Amino acid sequence: MIDELKEKIKLAQQAVEDVIDPKLKEKAFEVVLNNLISGNNQLVPILQTDSQPIQTQNKVTNDKLYNFLNATNVTEQQITNIFDLDGESIRIIGAIPGNTDSKKQRNATLILLTAKHYIKNEREINVPELKKTLEDLGIRSLVNLSTNLKGFENFIIMKGSKGSKSTSYRITNPGVTQGVELIKGMVA
Repeated sequence: MIDELKEKIKLAQQAVEDVIDPKLKEKAFEVVLNNLISGNNQLVPILQTDSQPIQTQNKVTNDKLYNFLNATNVTEQQITNIFDLDGESIRIIGAIPGNTDSKKQRNATLILLTAKHYIKNEREINVPELKKTLEDLGIRSLVNLSTNLKGFENFIIMKGSKGSKSTSYRITNPGVTQGVELIKGMVA
């Protein structure tokens, strides 16, 4: 009986080891351990710090969302005014800052790549996906996209050759910092 309980404690600890927020980790541990002890092995909602339930089977996990909210210093409600996070994709729904199409292209790319970095642990986007995102946002002059992003190399690096469908853009650490500042500005 004691060995069985020790094994369930170990399983519960492993289940929450990636959760960064200490309060959330403690609550998640309690829920997981209680479910293991009671024999209920189904996924259950775990409360986030603002008491909004997020299902554990959602692709946007609690700790990734928490890291994103913490880095941008915004609430979950404010983030949902900027992004549609359906678990699989990240879609920008907020107004992109910038008074020209080239500035909006740069800012939208930084904002999207920053969100992808925190939520999906991805730093790169391929050109077709980026162009689709920019089109959906109503940003024009996409034939100049590579030229407009080229002058932004300290934040966004082009991988591949200009004009190729396999070209992608990768965000740098200074780019993530700049993206965070843009997101903060979107809620101010």
